[in-house]
Amino acid sequence: MTSEFLGMIKLVLFVRPASSAGRLAARIFGGSVVWRVQSAKEAMDTVKGATRGAILVLDDPGWSVFDADARARLGASVREGNLGVCILTGRPDTAGNDAFERVLLPASDAEVVEVLQKLVAARLRASSRGAARAVRGRDERRRSILVVDDSALINRITEMILTQAGYRVRCIASPFELYDKTREEPADLVLVDYNMPLRGDKVIDVARRAGVTAPMVLYSNAPENVLRSAVHACGASGYITKGVPAEEVVRQLAEVFARIEGAA
Repeated sequence: MTSEFLGMIKLVLFVRPASSAGRLAARIFGGSVVWRVQSAKEAMDTVKGATRGAILVLDDPGWSVFDADARARLGASVREGNLGVCILTGRPDTAGNDAFERVLLPASDAEVVEVLQKLVAARLRASSRGAARAVRGRDERRRSILVVDDSALINRITEMILTQAGYRVRCIASPFELYDKTREEPADLVLVDYNMPLRGDKVIDVARRAGVTAPMVLYSNAPENVLRSAVHACGASGYITKGVPAEEVVRQLAEVFARIEGAA
């Protein structure tokens, strides 16, 4: 699984799996595209090597192992626009820098997702702006896309990218809602995450058997040969890769629409 987040921003996770912060992170990220680290040095090296920036998520024990110098360097990276830091803390008086975001535990999944979306939004917005103009110029009607992904964070960011690109977007976290959602409001395209507990190609196969007629596309960071094979096996209309810049996601999506309409 790739270490890159949507838009080539690294999402770096430094939390204890058995802690409340770790359980919260597991619910939010699941099998999403994250880089899990085990030490402050590994965290610093990972965010430093991010070509398009990084988001670092820590719990209290993770934050405590950063000395004053390391915290100052993190703060400098935040101010330079290369890094976002989110501390999941059980202590309201957690020491640090105003450049860092803090979420006081216990917190809901939605609260954490809101903070993380804030940290990545500006960079993704800038990278998708040009592609948004291109899509709007090709089609006056706003196409409807239903996104199926078990990660609430990926859903929020995908919705933001595609909405800015001129699409009408709905997101669901459970593939078992797909049939009902397409009956409630038909979609021009269904974007299905491949790496879910019920794998994306299986979701598409079941949906087809249930009578869903909308074009369905796999959305994943899996190797392309795996995706090509899955597309062929389940009868999907193609695939779109994660872990690429936002404008590339939009470009791939426009190509899928072009292929579908050309074959109609």
